[in-house]
Amino acid sequence: MTASAKASSATPSLWDQAFNSLDSDLRNGLNSTRTHKRDILEAVLKEIEAKRDVAVRKRWKFKKPNGDVVVVRDVLEKTARWINRFKETGDVIAQYDPVHLSLPWAAFRFLLQTAVSEVQVFGAMADDLETIARIVTRYREFERLYLQGMKSELELMLEEALTRLYAEILTHLARAVRFFGEKSMGEFQLLTLLISS
Repeated sequence: MTASAKASSATPSLWDQAFNSLDSDLRNGLNSTRTHKRDILEAVLKEIEAKRDVAVRKRWKFKKPNGDVVVVRDVLEKTARWINRFKETGDVIAQYDPVHLSLPWAAFRFLLQTAVSEVQVFGAMADDLETIARIVTRYREFERLYLQGMKSELELMLEEALTRLYAEILTHLARAVRFFGEKSMGEFQLLTLLISS
């Protein structure tokens, strides 16, 4: 392990700091999505591929509040491209300490696995996930390029701003996990009642 990888694995990542800044309910919601999968990004890509196949087969489209019609397959393909780009910009730290990188992606995987029967709801969720994948990928590269080495006052301010951004992303994901988890549980309970009656 290189000296920079050792130093980075000893210092909490900005994602860890963002996670630790959340209230306990949000942390618990995100913890419920954690996985022991070593390569969470491959697991997310498999889920995207499965959902993309369904979207192609069913020709899923949804309408945004502004009236734009969005093809769900296209959104999922863009999300997959962002995740692949995220993988390509990987650094040495990811090889030695992949845990801190899995925080947003485990929630991603959970949301993609959630059975959402309404295309409008799934499409809106997929559109949100594509935006989050784009932000996570871009700012990971930003971190790699601009926040290495000695910490100037400007770098500390940038780290603080990124930590707040990451906390907002994790908050959004935690709330979506709670919403879709409760929705799935409600649909499961309704199905159980219908079967048993």
